[in-house]
Amino acid sequence: MLKPLINLMLLALLTGCAGMPGPDRSDSDQERMAQPMPPETRVLYDRAVWSARNGREDEAIRLFTQMTDERPDIAIGYTNLGLLQLRKNQLDEAQAALKKAIALDPNDAIAYNHLGITYRQQGDFKQARAAYNQALAVREDYANAHLNLGILLDIYLQELPAALDHYQQYLSYTEDPQVEKWVVDLERRIAAGRR
Repeated sequence: MLKPLINLMLLALLTGCAGMPGPDRSDSDQERMAQPMPPETRVLYDRAVWSARNGREDEAIRLFTQMTDERPDIAIGYTNLGLLQLRKNQLDEAQAALKKAIALDPNDAIAYNHLGITYRQQGDFKQARAAYNQALAVREDYANAHLNLGILLDIYLQELPAALDHYQQYLSYTEDPQVEKWVVDLERRIAAGRR
């Protein structure tokens, strides 16, 4: 049971939050998502994770697609497929996979967070916000969901005090010198706006 947890954690860390800084603290999500699998599905899953970890993203996508075709009842296959498709900027495909993961497991904070990224990249800020908020409703200490919501509120929606709150929550879970600089800058912008 431990090996699949480590593999999924490595895949989640590999994909992070699609280009945003900071580690993906999702260990309890990993435990929840590690569903029992038949041995043949486990082999396919392990091969797909190995491929993703070794830079063979197209092969990993093919293997996770095969896994979801053979076992459409296992959410983790769709989550990982969506993460990889997002990395390759296949936004529509990633959205479809992540939505299937969520339909199978409504408590998949990782899927909600990355679904939010796809919406943000497509300019649908309302849906992005809803997805990030849902990730946080499932897991309030999900650092990267706080970071992604902070970025959305800061850069795209100009809701600076709310953005600052999410950046600070993110920093309460992890150290990130870049985001610390963003907080200082944001505090200055908020103070300048009050004058």
